[in-house]
Amino acid sequence: MFRRPTYLGLIYGFCCIILISSCTTDLEFNSSNYDKKLVINSIFYPYEPFKVRLTSSRNILDSNSKIEQVSKAQVLLLNKDGILLEMLTEVGTSGIYRSMEVVAFPGETYTIEVSKDGPDGFTDIYTATSNIPKISLATTLDTSIVSLAKCNKALKINVLIDDLKNVNEDYIFEVELKTKGTLAPLFDFDNDVMVYGDPKTPKRLYLNDTGFDGKLRSLEFLTCEGFSSDNSNGITEIKMFNASKDLYEYYKSLEEYELSKRTINPSSTLPLKVYSNIVRDGDKIGLGIFAGANKKSLILEY
Repeated sequence: MFRRPTYLGLIYGFCCIILISSCTTDLEFNSSNYDKKLVINSIFYPYEPFKVRLTSSRNILDSNSKIEQVSKAQVLLLNKDGILLEMLTEVGTSGIYRSMEVVAFPGETYTIEVSKDGPDGFTDIYTATSNIPKISLATTLDTSIVSLAKCNKALKINVLIDDLKNVNEDYIFEVELKTKGTLAPLFDFDNDVMVYGDPKTPKRLYLNDTGFDGKLRSLEFLTCEGFSSDNSNGITEIKMFNASKDLYEYYKSLEEYELSKRTINPSSTLPLKVYSNIVRDGDKIGLGIFAGANKKSLILEY
């Protein structure tokens, strides 16, 4: 028997129609309104000139958006007391700015101040401060070739750290395959060594001196790459960084970010943010890194 719809039923049906139609409403996104950000990148080492690269960020939602070099900016280098050391010189219009007279020294702290006129006519000012830790001359790197079932032969890296007392030092280790432009996977390292990238194929090892402050510490690790195992030729650089806190956090977060991009569920969470010590107009965090490090390296040619 046919039943006439009640008053409440009509209201309920009307609401359902509104809800369904609202769920299918398209939202327009105007990518042309994207505000490009200034990205500042500089890692500096002892007795080398400062080099600062300036680029603009790109809109990842726009396939035509590109990273561009930022030219005609003013880049100032200051000491820890805020005294101007040098205005960096741009190399052509490359967006790369270099110091022509000043080099970095261990144990010193430096600040850069970057200013660039924005499209709105206002000048944005970016600042960052970092230091270069000291490193003992008694700290050494050495290598040997060992037989190993995992890859027949392996390159063994032996490190002796002469740690400075009461400094709270952070060390980073990597093996760069310079011919390939990549880092070699590392394995067989001590339990107190930290890994922040892919734990199956770590490319950098991290070690804080909490357990051996002011003492000697030996460290060993292996790689199946970086030496001639098939009569091939190449160049390998084994690097040990005594890193500033800024560089340590930057590399750490960069590896965590790359790992998260490969493993997260895009629908449930967002990638981690890469650490930056760039400050915009005094209180806004910018993009990029300005960080110092001391470095020991050993180059193998084969």
